[in-house]
Amino acid sequence: PADREALLAFHKQVGELQRAVMGASRAAQDAAERMEGIKRAIDISPQVDLGLRDEARSLELRLMDVRERLTGDRTRPRRSEPGMPGITSRLQRVVSAGFSSTSAPTETQRQGYEIAAEEFGEIYDDLRQLVETDLPAFEARLEAAGVPWTPGRSIPRWNRG
Repeated sequence: PADREALLAFHKQVGELQRAVMGASRAAQDAAERMEGIKRAIDISPQVDLGLRDEARSLELRLMDVRERLTGDRTRPRRSEPGMPGITSRLQRVVSAGFSSTSAPTETQRQGYEIAAEEFGEIYDDLRQLVETDLPAFEARLEAAGVPWTPGRSIPRWNRG
């Protein structure tokens, strides 16, 4: 039998990373959905400054990069090209291999965890900056420019005339 305390500590460590990765993945998905609405709202706003369109595209590209790192490049298999697994896939392999076992984590599982943790650490601050600061600030600029309301934004300001 494995050292139960070491096994429990590893499971806890993996569980915490999984919680953070799954939350980040959902936050990135929600932000992508918000960006789709933003792009549509900008497109139907003839008075909008072209700089807002450029800024929306820049935010969208940053978000696409983070999402690709999280989930992998979903277009590669369609082109019959090998690709690196995303953070979520790598972590899922560690979880599925280890949580049904009472044996000590294998070196492969430990390495999988370390790689996933390192890769997640590389995007974590960028994603938080994008979702918690940059996107809300951009949405505030959209509100100030009179762009139609989009999901995720505050209720539009209205002054009774």
